[in-house]
Amino acid sequence: MKLYGYWRSSTSYRVRIALKLKSVDVEYIPVNLKSGEQLSDEYSEINVQQSVPVLELNNGNRLTQSGAILNYLETEYPAVSLLPADPKRRALCHSFAEIIATEIHPFQNPRVINFIRSEFGAKERNIENWIHHWMSRSLTVLESIAQKSAHRFFLSDTPGLAECYLIPHMYSARRFKVDLSPYKQLQYLDDQCSQISVFQDAMPERQRDAPWEAQA
Repeated sequence: MKLYGYWRSSTSYRVRIALKLKSVDVEYIPVNLKSGEQLSDEYSEINVQQSVPVLELNNGNRLTQSGAILNYLETEYPAVSLLPADPKRRALCHSFAEIIATEIHPFQNPRVINFIRSEFGAKERNIENWIHHWMSRSLTVLESIAQKSAHRFFLSDTPGLAECYLIPHMYSARRFKVDLSPYKQLQYLDDQCSQISVFQDAMPERQRDAPWEAQA
C-alpha cells in the first residue's frame, strides 16, 4: 500500500499513528503542500479534492479523508483495535475524535487560512487570533471530557483512536503558540504518548519530507 501525505499535515499525522499502532507497513509518497504539488494535474488524478492523505490499496483503489481511512484500517486490521468494545465508550471515542476533526482542524486548514488572508485581507495577528480562538474553544471541551477518564490514555490503558486525533492537534497547538497550560489532562495524554516509539516515529520531524531544519 501507499500513503500520500505531507510531513506537517495533521490528517496525515493521524493516519501515520494508526498505521504504526496496527503495525501496517506502507510506502510513503510525499506531497509537498507548501509548493502546491497537490494542485497539479497529476495529483488531481490521484485525489480530485487535491488534499492529503490518500491511502492507495494494493488493488489500486484509493481511499481519501483520514476518518474514512481510519475506519478502513479498523475494519481490515482488527487484531489491534483502536476502539473500545463497549458501544457507549466507542461512541464517546468517536465524539472526541469528531470534535477535533470538525471543530478544530477546519479552522486551521491552510486553504481556509489562505482564503481569509487573500479574500478579507486578514493580517497575521488576525489569523493568529482566529486560530487561537477556535482551537482554545474546542480544547476546553476536550479537556472537560478527558478529565473524566481514569486510565493512562483516554479510555483505556492503551492508546487508540482518540490519541490518533489528539496528538497531531496538540502538535499544531504548540506550532501556533496556543497556551496549553489550562489543559492539564490533554497535556498528560500527550506526554504519555510521547514516551511510546510508535508516536515518536510518526512525528512530523521524523518524516523524510520534513525540511532538514525541522529534523535537526
